[in-house]
Amino acid sequence: MQTMNAILDDESEDDILSLEPEMELETIDTQESLQDSLQDSFLETTEDKVRRLWHVLRTAVYESTEKIRRHDWKPMDLEHGLQHVQRVTFKNAIRHVLHNVVTKEFICMKSKTSICIYHCDGRKKQEYTLRGPIEGIVYARQINRYVAWNICPQVKVLGPDFQVISTNQSKQTITCCLYNEDLNEIVTAGVGNVCTWHFYFGCRELICASTITIGLTQEDVFTELALERVRGTTVTMPHSQRCYAVCGKGVAVFDLLKATVISYEKRLHDRVITGIILFETPRCVVTSSRDGNIKIWDENWNLQIMFVGHRGPITALALYPHGPYLLSGSEDETIRAWSLELADQVDEIQMGVTVTCLGTELGEDSIFSCANQRLDFWTITHLYRQHTTIGHNITAIKNRSGGFPGRFPVRAACSCADGTVRLICPDTGEIITSLLLGRGQQVADFDYCLPREALLVLTKRGDLLKANALTNPMEAQWEVLASRQTSQLCCLCIYTHIVDKELTHSRWLEAVARGSEGKIRILGVKDNDRFLLIAGHQNGFLSMLDWRSGSTHYQVQAHESGKLLCLVANPANQQLISSGEDNAIKIWRVFPYAQESLSLLMNLYGAHPTTHLCIMKTMFMVAFQNPVCAVHTIVLYDVRKKVRKDHHPANDHEAEITGLCACPELKIFASTCKAGIVKIWDHNNQLIRILHLKAVADSISFCNDVGNIFLGIERNLYVMNSSEYLPQQYLLRIACRDVSDPVPDAPIPISSAAVNSLPAEDSQRLRGPHAFNSTGIICLCCCIRLFSDPSPEGSVVLPVKSDVGSLEKQDQLKEAYASLAMRDEEILLIQRGEMRGRKKPPRTKEILQQGFRKYMQLLYAETPHIEIPEIPIYDPNERLVDLKSLLNRPHQCRNIVRGFFPPLARPEPWSEVTAKEKKPSDTLTRHSSIFLEKLELLEKENHKAKQHLGQSPLIAAPSGQKVRKLSSTAAVKNELVARRRSSQLSKGVASSPLPVFVTSFKGTSWFDSIFPEPDSTIFPQDLTETAFAEMLIMILRTVDYDVKEGIVKALVFLLQSQPSNVTTMAHDALITALNGPSPPDQKIQPQENFIRAALWALKELTPNSLELLVELMVQYLQSDIMLRNNIMLLLADIGLLDPHNFFETEMNSWIAFDEARTSNKQKLQHLSSAWLKKWTRKFKEHIQTALKSLKKGKTLRGTIPVPRNPSPSESPADLPKKVDPDQTTMIRIPERLQLGSLEQLHPIEAVNYFCELQLQQKLKVMMAAEKEEAVKSQRDREKMKNTVLFLPKIQRERALLRLGETTVTGKQLEKLHLPPIVSGPLTFDIGRFIKLAVPKINLNPFPSAIDNYPIQHVLITLRHSPQKYFILERSYVSNHD
Repeated sequence: MQTMNAILDDESEDDILSLEPEMELETIDTQESLQDSLQDSFLETTEDKVRRLWHVLRTAVYESTEKIRRHDWKPMDLEHGLQHVQRVTFKNAIRHVLHNVVTKEFICMKSKTSICIYHCDGRKKQEYTLRGPIEGIVYARQINRYVAWNICPQVKVLGPDFQVISTNQSKQTITCCLYNEDLNEIVTAGVGNVCTWHFYFGCRELICASTITIGLTQEDVFTELALERVRGTTVTMPHSQRCYAVCGKGVAVFDLLKATVISYEKRLHDRVITGIILFETPRCVVTSSRDGNIKIWDENWNLQIMFVGHRGPITALALYPHGPYLLSGSEDETIRAWSLELADQVDEIQMGVTVTCLGTELGEDSIFSCANQRLDFWTITHLYRQHTTIGHNITAIKNRSGGFPGRFPVRAACSCADGTVRLICPDTGEIITSLLLGRGQQVADFDYCLPREALLVLTKRGDLLKANALTNPMEAQWEVLASRQTSQLCCLCIYTHIVDKELTHSRWLEAVARGSEGKIRILGVKDNDRFLLIAGHQNGFLSMLDWRSGSTHYQVQAHESGKLLCLVANPANQQLISSGEDNAIKIWRVFPYAQESLSLLMNLYGAHPTTHLCIMKTMFMVAFQNPVCAVHTIVLYDVRKKVRKDHHPANDHEAEITGLCACPELKIFASTCKAGIVKIWDHNNQLIRILHLKAVADSISFCNDVGNIFLGIERNLYVMNSSEYLPQQYLLRIACRDVSDPVPDAPIPISSAAVNSLPAEDSQRLRGPHAFNSTGIICLCCCIRLFSDPSPEGSVVLPVKSDVGSLEKQDQLKEAYASLAMRDEEILLIQRGEMRGRKKPPRTKEILQQGFRKYMQLLYAETPHIEIPEIPIYDPNERLVDLKSLLNRPHQCRNIVRGFFPPLARPEPWSEVTAKEKKPSDTLTRHSSIFLEKLELLEKENHKAKQHLGQSPLIAAPSGQKVRKLSSTAAVKNELVARRRSSQLSKGVASSPLPVFVTSFKGTSWFDSIFPEPDSTIFPQDLTETAFAEMLIMILRTVDYDVKEGIVKALVFLLQSQPSNVTTMAHDALITALNGPSPPDQKIQPQENFIRAALWALKELTPNSLELLVELMVQYLQSDIMLRNNIMLLLADIGLLDPHNFFETEMNSWIAFDEARTSNKQKLQHLSSAWLKKWTRKFKEHIQTALKSLKKGKTLRGTIPVPRNPSPSESPADLPKKVDPDQTTMIRIPERLQLGSLEQLHPIEAVNYFCELQLQQKLKVMMAAEKEEAVKSQRDREKMKNTVLFLPKIQRERALLRLGETTVTGKQLEKLHLPPIVSGPLTFDIGRFIKLAVPKINLNPFPSAIDNYPIQHVLITLRHSPQKYFILERSYVSNHD
């Protein structure tokens, strides 16, 4: 009824009157009669009133049906996949959501004591109030009960009406709960425990059956649970059932039946795991984490696939109900779909909020998503379903029925990218037979003749072959090589001319019985049927080839220039249609019994090439395409009427057309393109339906006369039923037609002799494809093989068909399953109390004796014979194992994935890492004589450097800290000389490999210049990264500037992941190098490169350093335009918020550009330090004043700026000054904030405070100017007429995209190829974190530039800092755990 009302509302009365003039008169008459009747209503009788109301009802029903019919004929967009149904909002955050599969309802726990029930369409059914608070709830499907838990901890059994049946106290804490459907029990987990609960007393009570605490501690807090299904139901109880529990960054695996811990992996992710899913075939685990990654693990926790794409932490994970896909929600406010077949993201949905929960059920079309205070309901629309799994891309589909419904079976011939052509039964999806081409050959064109069971195939090399379709695999009857042809063939078709239908059918039956076309023998009957093989050449000629040998009988020039593009036969009208690169379409008359069997009938010329053709009786449809002009149009020609029918250009495809087909019985056409859209056209070339597939269909064809469509999408064949997309008029026409029963078509058995002679690759191509399982779930092992297969084809490895022994075993298992099902049903009835007791049999003498014997066996059974092993005699002379040597062994990581992913670095225990960092580094290296000479020069320059550092105003140590001094050069030199002498005494000993971090620098110019011959004597195995960095710092001042640049980058690489006191040492060394007696000159290129590298290194190592900020200011004043831009970027990286360049303008006002470049650097340092100290003092005074005001109970008022950087062209003068008072916010500072925290402020915050004050002053000037302008404009408006602005129609929210097979793009989806990753640490420049500009977009039809600026000042420390996306490998562990 709602759909009918929507249709009636969409269509206005003017539209109806314009469409039907007769109806217009009738409507006017009806309205006049109604007015007259209303005027005389007080005089009418009861009979007249009934007649009048009946007339009104009849008129309304007629108009409604007409509107529905017209609405059905309008072009309609249909989408495949996820559709939004309803949205429900709440005042408070949602606690828990549950999907009841039995009742098809959603249970929403909006508070701890309130539960709401919703239908699948979002309608609210009922609301319940609980007696006591609960934390969560699960549904026990087998017994129709709900189980809830709370923090007491208690486990409650609730009835269908949520009334408490029983309350059971738990000795362990409960944080999550799950229902075990296989064993009809409840599994709970909490702090250091996992428990199982059994139902007793008619499923009214829960009693704890087992508790697992051994091997767990109070730090193991489990948050998510996942249960594996019990493998293969047997007569006895299952031996084990695994439970996967999430704890922080790891997963613990338990055996519920044995109550033991199987394994505990604690470092699967770098952040907390937020979701876990189990795949049963094969046994794979999928985990999601707040690090933004989704990982798929095998049974041994080896990583198989990893999905990366979310721009924020993942908060929800769910399994897609149909097909091998995953759904994930993230804090980037999106829901994404991941395909296990493509190993890539296939769809993305913008939600606008962070999705915290996703709920799906296998095989169910209802899905829910939860986001804090919002609950969304979804449903899945199935326009098409998977029909056959091919394993390779389907390039073309051709449907053949023999032309006589009810006599010949209907078959679809598909060509695949693996060089095969397969015949498929459209009804069942089974493979009838297959043709296997040689290795490296691809199909260019093909055609199938069903009455003769012959398949003609043209390869891309130009070879033509004919195969017998009655064998599996098909056997070639003859082949014409491309070298024997005058011009290479490019397309072909079969023209079928049948005289006697009965005789043709008899010949087909005989061919099927004998297994070959050549063995047909019907004595006394002449074969008048003709099957003409027509081929097109590259030079534009048409050839008539012999059916039995492939030799050329007749040849004619069809097109003047270029090759033929398409050939289509129309036997019903004795015509052949060809198209070529000369943009001409030619219609030929075919004479099947003549030698010169082709005669030109009609010429048609177009402006663009023809790529696709299809025939429907006397009409044919053409697809014209020209990528250069972006032309993708479809035109319909009627040969009998000689008319051309076009549609509106807006209905054309927007991407390359990949397929075109026709259904003559329904008089409709279908076309598809690379944008993932299928369009349905009627016989007047008018658009009927637009189908959004959310996938790219490479081929399309109608598979029967009722309008079902075959779609070749990637490696699978899909079918689309006509009831899903056709209008009601077409469906009514189909229902009224007399459709004959389909002819049964069984697959041809595979020849064992042929299979034995085939190589393994061809045998796999033959056995791989199969009909799709009705459950709609694809085996994940195929997906993983497709992802990791090194072959270019990526073939799917499938098991060979089972033998007779396995079939007998399956029959035996079926009987066992049936008996077990009966037993489970009886047990369930006993639990529910519905099983009635049977009368016990009478106690006979035999029964009593048998019971007595069993009783005596239990009491006096034989004791089991236990063999005690011999205890080994202790030998005091035997050497004991040194426990210290075992403890000192380095930690080895055994869980390293091999195969697709590169070898991972072996991590060390955290205790050893911290111990190494705390221990002072005393490991020094032996180097060449060049290094020793440079150390002598360094010792001489140390004194000068220290004097210069003492005079510089930048190196003043902060209060409470000591300035770190460089290590003594003489001591280092003596140690190195001693190491060199000791190494010379051990030359005969074999050298060990260099450390990994040293190997990564080997081969660079700076490293080779310092260490010409590095070996294990120079770099021992116990050398640490900190010691190596300390040595590089000491030689930094003794090398040239081109070598210094490499050393600086190496220091960042070594110290960024392992911060220590050496970082401060590197900071002091870089400041000294930039401000020494002879500082680097920006005019010399090597020295300028060093300046850039040093500033970048200081930014990476000590971004909050006062010396760094002053150095950036000084370098800015002395540099040119190019270097100034680089310095401004570095300032932005350390936290500068100045979109309007107030700070840059301030620095340029201090000193002229030419004067600054020639000034003394110490003068500029003094100027910059004085300015920075001044504004730091003002900023601290501002914060102290604000804190005192807040402590008195006052509040700060301000406007939070829109998180979007204005364009550089915008200036504050161009903005209006009006501010919405609703945009103000009140900020309170908690009492725990003390004044002592002012010492921890960063220097860049003082600069930001200066920029904000400058912006505030600018806006005050703007507001004053606006007031004068507002008064003036008010006077002008009083003289003018008022106008009302008509708002544009706000479009409804776009339908969410399909979480389907592929992403809708303008081009074909390609395979995911990851670049190779070299082993060892990274050597390129990368920081600890990266900043990404991810602004929010606010929908506003009247944007104002004033929204980009805060009007009232907000305390800078309370404003949001820019988002930082940390790179885990380069971050400090103690900062982001």
